[in-house]
Amino acid sequence: MKRNNIIIFCTDFHYLKIFFTEQTKLLALHGNVTVICSASKKDFNKEFLEYKNIQHFNVKVGRKISLINDFVTALRVIYLFLLKRPVMIQSIFPKSGFLGMILGLICFVPIRSHIFTGQVWASAKGPKRILLKLADKLIALCATHVLADAPAQKLFLIENNIVKKSKIDVLGKGSISGVDFKKFSVPKFKLSRITEEFTCIFFGRMTYEKGFDIILESFKYFGRHKENIHLVVIGPDEDNFKSQIDQLNNIYSNISNKGFVKRPQDFLAISDLLLLPSHREGFGSVVIEAASMAVPTVGSSIYGLEDSIIDNVTGIKIQEIESKYLIEAILKIKNNKEMYRDLCFNAKKYAHENFDQEHVLNNWNQYFINLLEKN
Repeated sequence: MKRNNIIIFCTDFHYLKIFFTEQTKLLALHGNVTVICSASKKDFNKEFLEYKNIQHFNVKVGRKISLINDFVTALRVIYLFLLKRPVMIQSIFPKSGFLGMILGLICFVPIRSHIFTGQVWASAKGPKRILLKLADKLIALCATHVLADAPAQKLFLIENNIVKKSKIDVLGKGSISGVDFKKFSVPKFKLSRITEEFTCIFFGRMTYEKGFDIILESFKYFGRHKENIHLVVIGPDEDNFKSQIDQLNNIYSNISNKGFVKRPQDFLAISDLLLLPSHREGFGSVVIEAASMAVPTVGSSIYGLEDSIIDNVTGIKIQEIESKYLIEAILKIKNNKEMYRDLCFNAKKYAHENFDQEHVLNNWNQYFINLLEKN
């Protein structure tokens, strides 16, 4: 029997590996899968070596607009679609969603599914906001099925007229991939301790969009006032913060910049609090990963974190993205041991009850089955 050809379209293999590896393997149960993304042959084969029906189509998509590169990419993808005649395309992230859904429509791919994982335009202004919103509207218009990775994001998209209520859904309680509790497990000492030094962690892209400048301002204050609070930073420096970090460290020695690490859970295990004063988030996967290890979060009060942080239960949401509010929240948690223990316990409980990876992947598998059975 001839097997279905299925396409997965992602910007970069790094992000596919973080968020969509297991879903890719699930789709391989239902057909021959071709993954469109930028990746080396060695890295791709290492991840999917056991799956003979998962192939790689290497294109440089990128996150930013590049007219010449995007035009060449579009031609190559059209060629692939005409060659494979896929029954389904699943896209993730804005750029690959925009190209994938439009080209899928042009090439008459019957099932065109996209999951929204955050809106780039949510914190943008002026013409840029208008153009980015239009891009998301086109994604939703060209797709046959649309998902959001959180209930609050679904509502946000509907209220902003990006997609009709009847066309968008959320799998379970949200989260694109859930949490692997075997990987993100809680050390036995975690729930009962507050060490003399209070350790905060930032885990993600170092950008203004993530509020990293606000975090540095806060640790400048802590250093100046000799607060025994340390910051561990994990992730790529996309907005050139290294010089500011080095300058603060030369004076106060209260920041450890680790860059990319293979086992972030090892650093979450020694951390007391996650910081995410972000201007824009889709769901905040890092929040539930930290929560599963009994690490509560101080985050911004934005729609993207509405479903991952329960204010004053699993963490604290600051009123505005300003250092004075972040400082206040960190000190409030640090100086109240009973509150801290409650937040740790509640965060772990919330993550384990709602975002078990096995449960999230079961939802994905059922979603794929429903789509393919209708075709």
